[in-house]
Amino acid sequence: MKQDAEIRIIGRQRYEDGQRDKTEQSVRGRFYLREGRFYLQYREPGQQGETPVTVKAEPGQASVLRGGPFRSQLFFCPGKRVPAAYPTPFGSLDLEVETHSLDMGLTQQGGRLEIRYSLFSQGRLASSNRLTIQVTPLPPAPGQGAEQQKPDETD
Repeated sequence: MKQDAEIRIIGRQRYEDGQRDKTEQSVRGRFYLREGRFYLQYREPGQQGETPVTVKAEPGQASVLRGGPFRSQLFFCPGKRVPAAYPTPFGSLDLEVETHSLDMGLTQQGGRLEIRYSLFSQGRLASSNRLTIQVTPLPPAPGQGAEQQKPDETD
């Protein structure tokens, strides 16, 4: 069953020149389990409007799919380096994603997903990254979740 959730996303980057960056945001989204995979769906605010994002996670692998005008897909599988294309307004960047660890602590009650990975551009290290996603299910809105009782027709 899909449930509303508060989704907190923290991204930390360390670039090859030593500079560090941290981004943090909290959004409302949807969270559900289907066929052994957890799905998170939310809209990420940005300068060009909102971007739909879907995160799929299961033990041993995860992916982040971004929609909108610049669609991208990153796959994370510990111990592997996989190709990725990152579209920009100026053209597509060919990248490689090397996943160092994937800590999948999600349950139907929410939890946390943490991925440590490196991005490579033209074979050279571009950045070392840590993505942390915290999921907190929200209570159902009034009138949802439990079956509503029909009023007694004799009233």
